[in-house]
Amino acid sequence: MNRTADELADALHRAASRAPHMSLDPVETVRLGRRRSRTRRAGVLGGAAVLVVAVAVGATALPDRAPALPAAPTGPVPSSTAAPQPTPDVVALAPTLRATRSPAATTAPDGTTWWLTGLSASGEHLVVGDEPVRWGTRTSVPFAAGDPGSDAGVASLELEWDAQADVRDHGPGNGYPSQASTSLGVPGDALEITMGAVPAWMPGARVALTFSYGVPDAGGEVRHVVELPTFPDPSGTGAQLYAVAGDPSLPDLTGTVPRGGSVSGASWVVFVGADGSTYVNGLPVTPGQLGVWLGGPAVDEVVAELRAMGAAL
Repeated sequence: MNRTADELADALHRAASRAPHMSLDPVETVRLGRRRSRTRRAGVLGGAAVLVVAVAVGATALPDRAPALPAAPTGPVPSSTAAPQPTPDVVALAPTLRATRSPAATTAPDGTTWWLTGLSASGEHLVVGDEPVRWGTRTSVPFAAGDPGSDAGVASLELEWDAQADVRDHGPGNGYPSQASTSLGVPGDALEITMGAVPAWMPGARVALTFSYGVPDAGGEVRHVVELPTFPDPSGTGAQLYAVAGDPSLPDLTGTVPRGGSVSGASWVVFVGADGSTYVNGLPVTPGQLGVWLGGPAVDEVVAELRAMGAAL
């Protein structure tokens, strides 16, 4: 017993000695009270433990009282994020000039497939369609411009391409019809586009775009020729295509006279065959012919670049 309990017992003894005889011993009553108190607390704790066990047993023995949760999936959970759309591969040839290396397919709301070239301005895109028109050995290369995803759609820029064409059919009198230029966008946000197909009689030919005034490169040096990448026509014509876009500030793409200039700017596409032959809109390329189109120093630059591409000049 603790000190307080002893004092209480002594007091009860003194009181008992003066009180009439009782049937209950006061000291024993205190002891019994303590035992009952301890037993009651233990009973409460034990009852709680029994309750916990009973709940656990009940949850195990009575599974129908609460529906079981579905098992967690063991395989990979599919992501709710939509797969990224393919994007065209576009290369910068100069700060103000870029070209398509590989187009990317997109599906319009009406289900039509178009191939984006990655050349766009003010919401207008240069695209290639999926329904070329064929007549004999000739076919249309279905270039178009506009927004395939809008109600306005696109406008056709189709070029003619002949899988059996021969250089004799496209001499100085006829020129080469499988190339064209157009503009995209609005003033302040526009691009000048040059596009076309490699001549069928020059499979594997490399393509160069030449300039009379030139285009500044990343280092500020003016260049008069750049090589263009080509890509197979995704519409299935068999043609090898090219598409390049430049800033309207380049006079050679807009055909304007630059400040300080005396003649209009001009650009032209030169094809360099695997056999070293060259061709530009009905004519073979020679240093003398280049001298008519270019100034003296620029001729040397262009001749050197074309030779590096395999031209027999």
